[in-house]
Amino acid sequence: AVIIGIDKYPNLSPDEQLSYAVKDAKGIENVMREQYSFDNIYTLYNEQATKNGIMKILQGKLSQANKDDAVFIFFAGHGFTQKDNLTGGDLGYIIPSDGTFSKEEMYTNISMTQLRDEVAKVIPAKHVFYVIDACYSGTLLAQRSGSAVPEHDYAYLQEVTKEPVRQVLTAGTDKQTVLDGGPKGHSVFTGRL
Repeated sequence: AVIIGIDKYPNLSPDEQLSYAVKDAKGIENVMREQYSFDNIYTLYNEQATKNGIMKILQGKLSQANKDDAVFIFFAGHGFTQKDNLTGGDLGYIIPSDGTFSKEEMYTNISMTQLRDEVAKVIPAKHVFYVIDACYSGTLLAQRSGSAVPEHDYAYLQEVTKEPVRQVLTAGTDKQTVLDGGPKGHSVFTGRL
């Protein structure tokens, strides 16, 4: 498991600091330690959760996972979306502690595309489950169309469950700001989670 929580952002203004992200992350950490059996739990809070620190775990330590492992990745902190000038779609980012909202410095952040297309592919674990409690985190979800009625038979389902899976649970869509204050001193999303 990888648990990341960021309240303090040195490159952001005082009114852009968060109040619940670290508490949310520590709450999830406690649940993981008390109720689940993880061999390793990596935690990064505030100044530890730099872009380099996060990527060192996601693309470094997690690249050593076994092919039958399951990996849980939780992020609580700021997210940001900007327009893709080529397609007109949205580009989503999670903001590490050393990141920024500045469009000229987006390279200091971690893009949802990078999480989906690079990080998820270097982790050899069979299952990777992202839980993102950040604004605009829905851009991590791959958009695809399909039939309204499933056309899968039992043999197909047996076969597909043998394949690696990457799942995402987000606090909001790619167009939503999520609420920081919620039940029991957690964000609305993590409090319910």
